[in-house]
Parts: sequence; structure tokens; C-alpha cells
Amino acid sequence: LLQLLLLLLMNELHAFDPHLQRRPALRPFHPAVHPAVVSFSSSNDGTESSSSSSSSSAAAPLRKRPHVDLTAEDVVNIQLAALQRNDVYRAFKFASPNNKRATGPWQRFRDMIAKNPQYRQLLFCSSFEIVGAVPLSDTRRQVLVRVRPAGSSTAPYAVASPFVGFMWELSKQVPTESSSSSSSPFDGCWMVDSVMPVSIKPA
Repeated sequence: LLQLLLLLLMNELHAFDPHLQRRPALRPFHPAVHPAVVSFSSSNDGTESSSSSSSSSAAAPLRKRPHVDLTAEDVVNIQLAALQRNDVYRAFKFASPNNKRATGPWQRFRDMIAKNPQYRQLLFCSSFEIVGAVPLSDTRRQVLVRVRPAGSSTAPYAVASPFVGFMWELSKQVPTESSSSSSSPFDGCWMVDSVMPVSIKPA
């Protein structure tokens, strides 16, 4: 009888003492915000646009070829974005006919960039920005660019330069007297004549 009373007392303690009750199982935590996934999709007008699963704004369309709607600055940004992704073939499409004759075909253009220590800094660069533009005439323009090469650092005593500068020179393609009878698909388009390394102040 005494043992039966002790068992009943223990049951009562388990029923009313919260410290002796079993705690509920923990549920896994799922964050409400997930990393954005960015992808590129092609459209019929020869552009690529980025789309994201988050609420961040999409990047501007990246043209595959010159177009009369593109400004000189647009062309520079497209070339820089292509080189940042190591898409040298796309960058070569925006070179002017005279530039292509001097540096082409595109495989030679690719090797010239990859083997030159200054131009190689454009490939896989961390960031870039246009810091100035000067109209030389109605059909010629210079655009100054600041580039942060891949692996550069702003830390004290860093070996790599945190920024490098380049000057883009572009021309708007216009029909010449020899080609006045036949139109070119690049008439009215801004295209790149040359890109030269220049000194530039840090940001």
C-alpha cells in the first residue's frame, strides 16, 4: 500500500511540475530572406538582361552588337561588362572597322589582351566606372574609365594597384564617299577606335 501511494504521488508531481514535464521539440529555423539568384536571358533584339529572385533592381540590357540607340558611354559599359566576364568575342564586336583591321581577327584580339599585363587587368575585373567623357566632335568621343582589377586591394602596403585608368576613344560610323552607294549595318553606331592605359587618381 505504501508503494502504491508513492507511485500516485510521483504521478501527481509529473502532472503539475513544469520542470519535470517534457519540453517540446525545437523546430528548424528558416530565414525569410534568401540569397538572390541572378541569371541572364536572351531576347529577340540581341540583348541580354539579368533577372533576380529578390527585389533588387535588374541590370541594364547588355547588347550583343552595335546599335544606333546606344550612346558612346553605353558602348564602353558593354565592352567593360563583356571583358569582366571574359567575353572577348562580344567586346570585339564593338570595335570599329579600322580597329578590327588593326587588331583582328578576334582570336588575335583576345591574345593581345591576355598577354599584355596592362590590358589583362580588364579581364575578370572586380569593378569599373566611367568617371568622365569629352566630346571631341559630333562623331568622336573620349571616355575615361576607372577599373579595379581582380585581386587588387586598398589595404596598407598592398602590392597590386587598387585602381587603374583607361581612355576609350570612340567614333560614330558615318557613310564615306566610297561607300555612299551601299549602306553599312554600323552606320550611325558608336564603335571603339582605341583603348589606352592612363594614370588616374584613386577614388
